[in-house]
Amino acid sequence: MERFTVEDIELKDLDWEFPAGSRYAYADEALADSMARRGLINPILVSGSRPRVVIDGHRRAVAAKALGWGKIACVQSSAVQSPEEAFYAALTARWSPAWPDEDRLVVLSRAEKKFKMPRDKLCGLVLPLLGLRPQEAVLDIYLEVSRMHPDILENIAGRVISVRIAWGLRRFHADDQRLLCRNFSELFHMSMSQQQYCLDTLADWQRSREAKLEAFWNIKEVDAILRHPIWDKHQKGRALFCHLKTIRNPRLAAQETRFYSAAQQISENCAGIEIEAPEYFEDAGYVMKVKLKKPASVDILEQLLRDKKDSLKSLFDIIL
Repeated sequence: MERFTVEDIELKDLDWEFPAGSRYAYADEALADSMARRGLINPILVSGSRPRVVIDGHRRAVAAKALGWGKIACVQSSAVQSPEEAFYAALTARWSPAWPDEDRLVVLSRAEKKFKMPRDKLCGLVLPLLGLRPQEAVLDIYLEVSRMHPDILENIAGRVISVRIAWGLRRFHADDQRLLCRNFSELFHMSMSQQQYCLDTLADWQRSREAKLEAFWNIKEVDAILRHPIWDKHQKGRALFCHLKTIRNPRLAAQETRFYSAAQQISENCAGIEIEAPEYFEDAGYVMKVKLKKPASVDILEQLLRDKKDSLKSLFDIIL
């Protein structure tokens, strides 16, 4: 029996439940345009009988479907027999160290539920194919998150939160989990590290007060940030992050306020110079940005550093 045969296969006879579902949810417009003008240059690779499992060529199959094609040229492999083997083969063909988190969740959930794979296979075989460390703790995180509410999974797919952030949400009641996700998505923007700080601070706040998380969003200062008529989501996120730092570490927040006040005075008197503290401020040192437009700017900068030497040194008294 030949290991490979080439034939035209009905698109309806393909298994459209791809291992990495979200990555191929929509047709690649550039690819579809190329296929419409030139036809299919490379056949897709499939295995099994109806439905044929696509091992390689998922984007081409999706583009063909979007173009309304009835059939597509396929290389049929007899080397891959069982659906589980085809699943592994498809993962191997699409291997990448940077799989999107939503696809990792889809793959692991399918491997666990559809193929009933034991933990040793999931950990030793599937995780490395997804660019993850083959560790039990990593497997537990992804499997647990894959079972969370669809609203949370949708936020992971939308790159609003990461799997790690979703894992951190488990500390909160289910309603609070969805409320946090909705706020991250609709009301303010934070980096992943800021989101983690937010969750840690809110968990401590809720534990100390034994209150529902909804009460936090009704605090006057927080409500004023979220309802600010001019600020965009990034500005609201920065303001809320600063407020959370004030709650968690008032002394450090006061030092940060002093630093920015002093830094602003220096910057106002030195055109072209910006001074920034590290994101969490606890780190030693600060960042000074200078824009040099011409060679003479170097001489101007040198003079400014001499004139402002004492003021620049004084900033270390605040952050160290």
